[in-house]
Amino acid sequence: MDTTLPPPSSRSSTHALRPAPRAAAVPEPLPASQLLVLAASGHSQALDCPAGGELRILQGRVWISREGHAEDLFLDSGEVLRLQEAARLHLSAEQAAPAWVRLAPE
Repeated sequence: MDTTLPPPSSRSSTHALRPAPRAAAVPEPLPASQLLVLAASGHSQALDCPAGGELRILQGRVWISREGHAEDLFLDSGEVLRLQEAARLHLSAEQAAPAWVRLAPE
């Protein structure tokens, strides 16, 4: 069986290449959640959070300081901080074990 194609000039016009159909517009993907592991080193980690974002403590106790706010927060495993406005947070694990934190966009 011959599997070679005849030269282009001898091909029928019914086999001409056609442009591919246009793909439907793909929406921009939503920002993904961020998972942070805060070491039990006593050092803080800065985190820029979007308005409407949700910071969930998955494990451990976390110290949270918000730039421009006088009060600090302490959240334990299972607690959530919902941000009304965009903020820069400084986070630190408060115990001898690391803390796990998830930041989810609105």
